[in-house]
Amino acid sequence: MRCDNVKYLGKPGCVYSSWLPSFTLSRKDKAVKEAAQHVYDAQRKVKGKPGLSKPLHRLTTKKKIDKNRSIVCKKKYTRPKGKSCDEYPMASTREGGKEESKGLSSHCMINAKQNSKAGTRLNQFYGNNRIMDGDGFFVKVK
Repeated sequence: MRCDNVKYLGKPGCVYSSWLPSFTLSRKDKAVKEAAQHVYDAQRKVKGKPGLSKPLHRLTTKKKIDKNRSIVCKKKYTRPKGKSCDEYPMASTREGGKEESKGLSSHCMINAKQNSKAGTRLNQFYGNNRIMDGDGFFVKVK
C-alpha cells in the first residue's frame, strides 16, 4: 500500500500500488463515443498496443504534456468546425508524443466536446485512482 499527499491529486489518500487500474471508455456513451472509437482503433493500430497489452505511464509535467500533444496533433492540421485533435497514447502519458510516422501514435479529428469530456474523465480517473507521475494504468474500451 502507498499513501501520499501529492498536491495535484487533491486531498491525501492511499492505493494498492501493485494493482494497475483501468481507465474505461464506452463506444456506446454518447458523451465520449468518438474519443472511445479513436482509442479503440488506435490501440489496435499503434505498435505495441499501448494501454491495451502493456500499461501507459502518467506524466504530470505540463511542459512535457504540451510538447507531446504538439508532436502528434500538429498545429498545421486542419480542424474542421466543432472538431479537435485527439491523440493516442494520451499526451499526459510517457508513451504520448511518439512519432506517428513510425507507428507509435495516432491522431484523429473528433467532436471537440467529446474530446474535452474524455479528457475531463481521464483527469478524474487520475485523481480517483491516485495515479502519480510514472504510475502505470491500462485503458479499456467497451
